[in-house]
Amino acid sequence: GKLKFQSITTDNVQVRVYGNTAVETGLSIMNGQDKGKTVPRDTRFTRVWVKQQGRWWLVANHYSSQTQTTH
Repeated sequence: GKLKFQSITTDNVQVRVYGNTAVETGLSIMNGQDKGKTVPRDTRFTRVWVKQQGRWWLVANHYSSQTQTTH
């Protein structure tokens, strides 16, 4: 499509394990272009993992846009 990413990195990743379930949170820093214009996009993410038969499976993935406020 019209949105293309040159890089995606993660930062501030934390994982909390609760038995066979893990919750991962962090920051995704995406650099790309949308319709020819440079678009940096920072989003917070939450991923939920479940361990079954010795393997971790991603069962939910959510991204929220970072918003900037001015005072």
